[in-house]
Amino acid sequence: MKCVPSLVIATMLVAARAASAQVTSVDVGFVTSPGPVAACPVPITLKATIHFTVDELHTGNHQIQYKWIDSAGNSYETQTLTLPLAGNALFTVVQQSFNWHGAGAAWVALQTAYPTSVTSNKANFQLTCPSPGSLTMAP
Repeated sequence: MKCVPSLVIATMLVAARAASAQVTSVDVGFVTSPGPVAACPVPITLKATIHFTVDELHTGNHQIQYKWIDSAGNSYETQTLTLPLAGNALFTVVQQSFNWHGAGAAWVALQTAYPTSVTSNKANFQLTCPSPGSLTMAP
């Protein structure tokens, strides 16, 4: 059995603890306003507020990986945010525009993959095409 000095063990525990970060919730909402649609596809812009906590001992960069998902089964490219933050109850806002082609009821959500997996609420909407059409947001 190999003996490891206690100072090394303590350093390893602090290093493991210092790197901790956790996404606690994600909220998605619309930037695009509902209204008449002149033509399809329709540009729809959403924003997501990603709430997370990080260990107070860690003052370096933190990464959050996320992707958008939708009711059509699309999974968009994973993106990475690098945040030079420390402390608790932090958040960041990301924004994304989509050109939505299909008519009918649909939703878009944001899903984080790292450091923790959290899926946001679904931003529901109804689109009618062709013109004159309309875009309505649903709760």
